[in-house]
Amino acid sequence: MRITGGQAARRILKVPKGFEVRPTPDLVKQAIFNSLGSRVAGARVLELFAGSGALSLECLSRGAGAALCIEKSAKHAGFIKANAAATGATGLHARAQDVFAALAQLAESGSQFDLILADPPYGEKNIGRRSTSFAQRLLDDENLPKLPAPGGQFVLGHTKRDTLEITAPWREVKQLRHGDAIIRFLEIPASGPNAAGETKRRGQSAASSTAARMVILNASTPSPNAAETGRTRTFLIFVLNCLSFGAAAASSILLATIRRGLFKRAGS
Repeated sequence: MRITGGQAARRILKVPKGFEVRPTPDLVKQAIFNSLGSRVAGARVLELFAGSGALSLECLSRGAGAALCIEKSAKHAGFIKANAAATGATGLHARAQDVFAALAQLAESGSQFDLILADPPYGEKNIGRRSTSFAQRLLDDENLPKLPAPGGQFVLGHTKRDTLEITAPWREVKQLRHGDAIIRFLEIPASGPNAAGETKRRGQSAASSTAARMVILNASTPSPNAAETGRTRTFLIFVLNCLSFGAAAASSILLATIRRGLFKRAGS
């Protein structure tokens, strides 16, 4: 088992012996990160049921900003730290803790992540009944939806024999299949629990833009004042547009205003 891409590509990872850990196969990892693409760069990553920490280390190798691994076994958490040291990864933290207890603590502290990755132990075949697997428990957990940052993604792996129910507020945006494995890419819609801050920011931006446009329209009406008043007004318009849109866009707006004859109407 190795890192498949980035600065630490081809570095071998140590995996605990036995059947307690089921590392994500290299071909599956490659498919996941090909799908994620540039989303990994600079990302804050949370890996659940981390095992050997392979997914987090893959993220860091490909330019992620930081990664937090949650793994219940203290022995396995030791492997994560050893692998981080062996690959030269920085920004990785490993916590030996139950995943669901950690989710509650992270939600309470207001922590948020751009990428949440989980490839938990596989569940049993569940035809005719609802799944009780770790994957389904993650989808049902009330704290997990509070952790993605606006625009963040939750990548969940499970076996195809484990039929999952995608519960609100999660929305599946992509699915990969490789052998017995299914990888689901999930997001919180814009109306989800973390959308309030993003909505407020967009609303403030829209209000500023609207106010700036009203200033332009008011200043474009003919004025009985002298040429100096017209020049002063045009300068103020330019400053307001710099604050709202940036200097480049403001320059374009000013040129358009001139073409409409503002200077001529003001007597300049």
